[in-house]
Amino acid sequence: MSKASSNLLKYIDTLPLPKKEQVYQWVKRYVEPSYSAGGRLINEIRICI
Repeated sequence: MSKASSNLLKYIDTLPLPKKEQVYQWVKRYVEPSYSAGGRLINEIRICI
C-alpha cells in the first residue's frame, strides 16, 4: 500500500462512524474496484468502519 493510502486510512480512522460511512460510500462509487489498488483501498476503508 502506498504512503498516501496509508495516511488516508489513518485519517479516516479518526473520523466519527457516520463520516467513515460517507467516505466509504464515496470511494466505493468513484474508485474503480477492478483496479487492484482501488479494490484494496475500498477493502481497507471498509475494515476501518
